[in-house]
This record gives sequence, C-alpha cells and structure tokens, in this order.
Amino acid sequence: VAMHTTATFQNRGPQLLSDIIYSKSGNVLYFVAFSPQTGWGCSDDGKKCWHTFDGSQDIMFAHQVNGKYGNKDASGNLVWPVLRFHHILTWLRFEIIAENDEVSRTWGKLLDISISSRNQAEIDLSTAYDETVPDGNITFTGDVIDMPLYHNDKNNDTPFPGSKAYEIPYDQAHEAAYVLCAPVTAYEYNPENSTERFEEYVLAIKAENREQTVPIDLKISDTQYFSGTTMGKQFTIRLIFKMGDNITVAARLEDWKTGGVIEGTFDEI
Repeated sequence: VAMHTTATFQNRGPQLLSDIIYSKSGNVLYFVAFSPQTGWGCSDDGKKCWHTFDGSQDIMFAHQVNGKYGNKDASGNLVWPVLRFHHILTWLRFEIIAENDEVSRTWGKLLDISISSRNQAEIDLSTAYDETVPDGNITFTGDVIDMPLYHNDKNNDTPFPGSKAYEIPYDQAHEAAYVLCAPVTAYEYNPENSTERFEEYVLAIKAENREQTVPIDLKISDTQYFSGTTMGKQFTIRLIFKMGDNITVAARLEDWKTGGVIEGTFDEI
C-alpha cells in the first residue's frame, strides 16, 4: 500500500507525516520510504525497487522501520517509528574559470558538458540495511550514458548550458553547473609510492573552438585523494581552462548542503 506525504528536513528533529496511518487490529506496521514521489518501479514480490534518473534530481532512501499503535517507552511516552533518509547519489558541483581573457576567447563559449554515469538505482528491500556500508543493498544498473550537467541558478533542472552558449569567465570562478550521478568506489592515489591514477569520473566538454575529455580524480583536500564510496558525498570541482587543449581539475570534498521540504513516498508492507 503506497501513500504520498510531505515531510520537512530543516530542523533535524522528528516530523509528523501529513497523513495519519492507523494500524489494523493493533498489528505492527512496516515502512520503507523513497524520494522523489514518482518514477519508482517495484517487483511483483515487493522485494526490489528501482528508479531511473537523469542527473537533475536527488534520490533518497529510508530503510525499513516498524511501529505499532500505542507503543510507549519506559516513561510512558509514545514511541513513533523514525524514517532516516540517506542520499544514494553523488552530488558534483562545478566551478568554471579560464586563466585569462585570451584563453576564454581561444576556447570560445561552452556548448555542452556531460558526464559518463549509469542511470538507474536498484534497492534490494529483502537485505538488511547496514549504515556502516551504505551501498550494501543498493546497486546501480541501467545504461552508461552521457548524462548532462544542469544549471546551478534560477534555471535549475535545465541542462547546462542549454540553447544559450556559456561564456567562460576569467575574472573569478563561477559555480555554474551540477549533476547528481551514480556513485563509484574511489581508490586513493599516493604519488610517493604509486604512479597509477584512478579517475572516478570522465567529463566530455565541447566549446566553440575545442573539444576535450577530462578525467576527474576526487580529493578531500589539495594534498589528499578521496577513497571509498562516493555515495551521499558532495564534491566541488573547479575546471580551469588553459591554452591549447589543457583543462586542470581541482576537486574537493564538502558537506552535503541540506534542503528544505521533500516529497516522499511511504510504503506500508
């Protein structure tokens, strides 16, 4: 039985659903939750759900909780089931700058930027969720596609740069685009004892006068490379355009910025 309801995530505290669910004859109710509301498929046995995404929207999952009407703690206070949502994609935010005005003119305006990513998340609801291994029962299938980047301004959710070409700034870096893509497992690179690099993502960049494929090796800081799953992580990536076909990439790990109101789908099993 699926229902749609609204919950807020601003206060980091308990929130009541906008709809009340009554258990039948005092039975225990079991809940899982997904966001966004629409776009989910589910297997006939209810053990798997999946969502095909395009890079513009976050996907969240809250693993199974249960509750029974009238449940109370030792002090007699009512106890409600708490759904804890987890981001299951990787959020990449892009800053863009050219070394100088000559470089900006040489490259010309940006016409297209895309990233290689799988486009479907599948959640196995029959497997116990382990918060210490957040991707333990979530796999990413579907096609590997050239997923577009999206505008990071009032044109949010529209492909970047869209029908209007984007002039590469040279005075200061502009945070221009973002994408929410499938996570990957990153391997740390230590230049002191290894010559092998592991690029987590690949960008395809097309400008008026240049086309370039750019590998991205994620970092925690200027000197330390990121390792582990990128699920639920946010990175800011600065693309520095230089002369010739050279683009320097600087990536840094940041805290995921909290949102406001989210529409969730809650399933009674």
